[in-house]
Amino acid sequence: QPQPLSIPQQDAVAGSSSGSSSSSSSSVDGLGPLGQALLLLDMPLLDMPAGVLLMLQKYLPELPQSCTPAAARAAAAAHADRMPILQRDTQLVPLLAYCLADVDLSGGPGVCQQLLRLRLLPLADGSLAEVAEYSKAVVKGQGGQPQPQQQQQLVFVVTEELELLLVESQKHLLLELGLLGPALTAKLSLLASYGCLNLQLLSVQHLVTSFLPQLLPHAWHRAKAVAWQAAADGAAAGGAGDMPAAAISSSAGSTVVTW
Repeated sequence: QPQPLSIPQQDAVAGSSSGSSSSSSSSVDGLGPLGQALLLLDMPLLDMPAGVLLMLQKYLPELPQSCTPAAARAAAAAHADRMPILQRDTQLVPLLAYCLADVDLSGGPGVCQQLLRLRLLPLADGSLAEVAEYSKAVVKGQGGQPQPQQQQQLVFVVTEELELLLVESQKHLLLELGLLGPALTAKLSLLASYGCLNLQLLSVQHLVTSFLPQLLPHAWHRAKAVAWQAAADGAAAGGAGDMPAAAISSSAGSTVVTW
């Protein structure tokens, strides 16, 4: 399989206007899903046999340049608005994997800077999220008490079965792990463990601030005490999302819970 190559001239894109429309279509198709995704990001690509590439590199050492993950990251960051037009399974996911290919994720939090502004995180609700630095800033709530800033979009890597059972209704906060596959999920889990990006692992703090307000009944919000009732009565309390208040019941029938 010939490798996609990037060269400086914009008019050297595979299937340029100087060729016929049929040859253009054939050339673009020959690049494969990753090459097609890169073309949509305005990367000039050529698809050529290895022998031709060797001749070009021998006699034109400055042209062409091999396409690299770093170049793909730059193009993806520059054209974040085009990510929704990529096919999620055949273009977006391979592009994400390619952008991570040369990043040593075992290098610690310092690697996070290489991935900023990449709108390549597929969420379980079908949308996309952009990689950003994690903001730990706080704002003052009622009574002057500090509260976590809620404006930043957080994305969570949740792989434990019991944790997924609890939060799976909040698809807008979760990576679509079934689409990513085990290898990419492992890489993103390691990246999330550094805590430097809006890509995060689920913690008690995140459960309280990002998930429980959506999972628990609206009537409980800011209440000093609530009635915790058995399943049949709890459903009428107004649970949020797909997880009704009836999901938690008390053997005593009714219990007062401080909130």
